[in-house]
Amino acid sequence: MTIEQQADAVELHVHPGGQGVWQARMITSIGASATLCVAVGGETGDLLSKLLADEQVTLRMVTRQSGSGCTCTTAATVPVARSPR
Repeated sequence: MTIEQQADAVELHVHPGGQGVWQARMITSIGASATLCVAVGGETGDLLSKLLADEQVTLRMVTRQSGSGCTCTTAATVPVARSPR
């Protein structure tokens, strides 16, 4: 999550990230196929699974009982809040 302030409006942007997601994006950007294996859980996991479905990769998801980790930063990538992983 990133909180950005453009003029008078504050915007919240939510993007899936992490090494696996970034590597899968790079692989597909050069025309190869990628399969991303992830474990998701909780409210963050629900949102994450929907966002990952928009990526151009094959997904293999496992639902877990505990919540997925998340980090909230400002536009300057300064951590504001972090949930346990």
